[in-house]
Amino acid sequence: KGYDRLVGIYPKLRDYDIEVAAAGKISDIEFPKDKGWHELGYITDSQNLINAADLVVAPNRDTYFDLIILEALAQGKRVITSNTGGSNDIVKDTIALDLFDNEDESDLLTKILEAKDQDKQKVSQMENDGISFCRERCGVDRFADNYLKCVQRLYRSFSK
Repeated sequence: KGYDRLVGIYPKLRDYDIEVAAAGKISDIEFPKDKGWHELGYITDSQNLINAADLVVAPNRDTYFDLIILEALAQGKRVITSNTGGSNDIVKDTIALDLFDNEDESDLLTKILEAKDQDKQKVSQMENDGISFCRERCGVDRFADNYLKCVQRLYRSFSK
């Protein structure tokens, strides 16, 4: 989905002492054999990894809606992802999500470096905003209300 992008910019990230922990199915793409690159493979405890991270990066090329983004926001983490799919909607409602240009790999690097340099007060504000967004917009009650509204709209459109 975009793992190769992170691999591609890693040499520049290393120049800024940024470490990467990559989780998920191990790709056929050759990953950096470097002390700053931590290839974890498939994990079952994403919450602890997210909690340990300063920043979550989902370098998707194409996606409808990536649940790891919501998991990270709910845990109070800043997220950088591409301007594809549902991320274009989420970014309108929280400052904890930052989008990079899907057509410009160098923009991913720029966004990560900007996130690294954010002051602690801004980081805290963003993290709290992500938690609030998830609490207010992504909870079970809100999901159920939206689901019922959708079913009702479908029922009305088919019963005409």
